Amino acid sequence: MDWIYRTYEVGENIGLKLLVRKEDNALIGHAGIVPQTIDDTLEMEIGYWISRKYWGKGYASEAA
Repeated sequence: MDWIYRTYEVGENIGLKLLVRKEDNALIGHAGIVPQTIDDTLEMEIGYWISRKYWGKGYASEAA
């Protein structure tokens, strides 16, 4: 949780945001741009967590 909260300090458009299905407002996961340090260099990465119930339906691709 600490790592997630620290990502929000990088900028208002950075960090994992809720993924909400438009048809019924179901909360299906999180997605966003998250900072990662790789070989001492700060990189931005697309990250997502999606409930297994919603896998294979294109939500990760749409979020990316």
